[in-house]
Amino acid sequence: MQNTCLQAGAGKCDIHFPDDFFPTEGYTGVHDELKIRLILLECGNKIAIVSIELTSIPDEFIQTFQQFIAECTETNPENVLVFVSHTFSAPHFVPEKFCKSSADKKKNNCLLKYIKKAILNASIQAKTNMQPAHFGYATGICNINVNRDFLTPAGWWLGSNDSGPSDKTVSVFRFDTFDGKPIAMLYCYSVQPSVLDGLHKAGEPYLISADLTGVSSSFLEQEYNNEIVALFCLGAAGDQSPSFKIFSQYIDSNGHIQTLNYQAYGYAIAEMLGNRLGIEVLQVSKTINCQAVHSDILIERTLLKCPGQVLPRDTHSIRPTTQYEYQQAEDREESIVMFKIGEIALIGVRPELSCSTAEIIKRQSPIPMTTICTMVNGAAKYMPEQSAYDRITYEAMNSPFGRGSAELLCEKVLELLRNQV
Repeated sequence: MQNTCLQAGAGKCDIHFPDDFFPTEGYTGVHDELKIRLILLECGNKIAIVSIELTSIPDEFIQTFQQFIAECTETNPENVLVFVSHTFSAPHFVPEKFCKSSADKKKNNCLLKYIKKAILNASIQAKTNMQPAHFGYATGICNINVNRDFLTPAGWWLGSNDSGPSDKTVSVFRFDTFDGKPIAMLYCYSVQPSVLDGLHKAGEPYLISADLTGVSSSFLEQEYNNEIVALFCLGAAGDQSPSFKIFSQYIDSNGHIQTLNYQAYGYAIAEMLGNRLGIEVLQVSKTINCQAVHSDILIERTLLKCPGQVLPRDTHSIRPTTQYEYQQAEDREESIVMFKIGEIALIGVRPELSCSTAEIIKRQSPIPMTTICTMVNGAAKYMPEQSAYDRITYEAMNSPFGRGSAELLCEKVLELLRNQV
């Protein structure tokens, strides 16, 4: 047997929503099943990486899932990384402090039950499939995202800005058996799976969907005869959106914001963009030369203290404007986690970062192969760069973080990375 200390296993399972779960939040059924994907790694430390195809998960439920995943995989809860795909077409947990009725509590309990069942099944698969493994990494370019902040006569708003910053890099991690058979892959890209956002407002049937990244993961798994798990990680997509969505805004000849409606093509658009991302990941995967890993997996954490900001009482009331008064709030504390395997570093944070923030970190990192993932182990809304506050973007107005927070995060992440060299 070749010398390696890395063991890897993977599993996946549909999150099954029974008929009596509907209607909920306007959903009447399922277009494509949401999934749990789980990769279990052991090399000195044992790590569980879990993707849940939901929009976001409140803190109290993240802790519940970390504990449950740890029990299912026999892993330390601190070594469980929970990712969400951030699909906009999935039911939401209601934070306990906002539960207003028995219906809210019932929905939470149902979601917990359905998701835990899928996690258990995926965990059993991953543990059963654990075996000595090799590891490799490569990047490619995929042009299915676009900067979403564009200037209108009334101020900056959400749409498509082809001249704005946008990171087209897709990072691919692959785990193989000794004879080169893929066990699992993890891929990271900066796009919100929000092609179908707003479909329920258009009078169309409102169905649960994993959106474009569900398509890309399923495409990859089918390409490998459903013998691998392809787990999506959300990159720095705070100011990014799919290059095409069912509703697209632009400025008309009179200077007014207008909306183009492509709702009839929503699922087709999601399929086309998802397949395009999946195809690029597949091409990148073909270039990867997986090798033995001889050093322990590292998982390190640090805390970031940064200025806070008062959120609007009703975020739905946010509109483009040229004047806005940011209100200071108490300082906030955020956790940053680093997962390092061989010469690869993956940084996980809760806030949704702008792509330029992640670019600074990657460019200055002492570890050349550094990947930034967001909405890891919870969600904390937007943490935009300073220029977004000057321009008064949607992300800046809808942020619980004060000006300068993203720059402080850059410094803290780079300090964490330098300590590993």
